[in-house]
Amino acid sequence: MATEADTEVEGKTVASPLSPEQQPAATEEGVKRQRSRRFTGRILEVRDKKGRMQAAIPFVPSALAWIFLLFNLFLPGVGTIFMGFAALFGARTCSKKPNRCIDFLLNIACAFLQMLTAIVIVGWIWSIYWGMNVITQAQEKNRPRISGEKDKHIYNPTPA
Repeated sequence: MATEADTEVEGKTVASPLSPEQQPAATEEGVKRQRSRRFTGRILEVRDKKGRMQAAIPFVPSALAWIFLLFNLFLPGVGTIFMGFAALFGARTCSKKPNRCIDFLLNIACAFLQMLTAIVIVGWIWSIYWGMNVITQAQEKNRPRISGEKDKHIYNPTPA
């Protein structure tokens, strides 16, 4: 006995893997119903995976983050050096295994590379990008919490 969900293939009746609700809509109302079902979810949070050098960028107050960006804008790498000192003197970072000295050295190495490559504009753009990253992190730190949201460690990679 064939049902609505069954189809006929080469003279044989084959059960469709889709339930009647999932079958393609034949009417305009059915199309609207299917579209409304597709977009019911919402994005709760999006996180970027950070590399070791990017994870060494410290969390600082917004005013200090803007100062670092201005230094990086006019003197490529100088704001990044200051970020390194902020990490050395206790600013929290996203590092998987927080170590102030390593985070400081990573920021100094990054600043040196920014200064070195600023001659060909790449370091200058990289320096500005680094300044924008520190501002983004400052804004994330200061964003209002959703009720019931737990304070969790920032760097939480998913296993590949």
